[in-house]
Amino acid sequence: MNRTYLIVLFKNRQRKKIIKGYQTEKKAREFFKKYLKDNDFIFCKNFENAEPSNYQLGLISQNNQYKLDFYTTDEYGKNVSAKILDEGTFSFLELQPFCLEELIYDNQTNTKIRFEDLIKKYYVKDTFKCSYTINNKLILQSDEKTFLFSLKNQEDSHRLLSVIEKFFRDNSRSDSMFVRDVSSTQRKYLYSQLANQGFDKKKLYRQSTTFSKRK
Repeated sequence: MNRTYLIVLFKNRQRKKIIKGYQTEKKAREFFKKYLKDNDFIFCKNFENAEPSNYQLGLISQNNQYKLDFYTTDEYGKNVSAKILDEGTFSFLELQPFCLEELIYDNQTNTKIRFEDLIKKYYVKDTFKCSYTINNKLILQSDEKTFLFSLKNQEDSHRLLSVIEKFFRDNSRSDSMFVRDVSSTQRKYLYSQLANQGFDKKKLYRQSTTFSKRK
């Protein structure tokens, strides 16, 4: 059965996936609104297949004659109209920024975890903590223990540190310190400490866990 209204995920202005289709605009709008709300994650995916990625969720129709302009911000902060590249004959009823949840590699368990799991398991309130970034790694020190987490690249590790810090501010927590600029001496100390705990030094030196863009 043909669906008049489609909810579509776009990546870098190109269609990535059709999420769902409906015959009525009311049902489509209800799903669109709920899907946005259910995917309101704290730590979003900014890189996929080793390239920067920007996502939008669109509600499109084959019957509507009006279009909704989509605006982005250029390097000077000015709003500019940006048409979706493969919109074809469809009309846009809605187009909103969308968050795909980014997972964090937990080197203690060799599994990927969600931001919520990171906070709940490692950022407990009963100890004072300190967080650093080295290359694409997030390092958490709590009492005498050191924990290591890997991200896709250095930008993601810095971004995660900022997201955690904002989470602490928003929740009026003061049981952690966040360090952005690690000195050479501190860096060597952390490398040595992590190596003594069994972490592979070669992996610690890596700046990325992604490879070049796949064709």
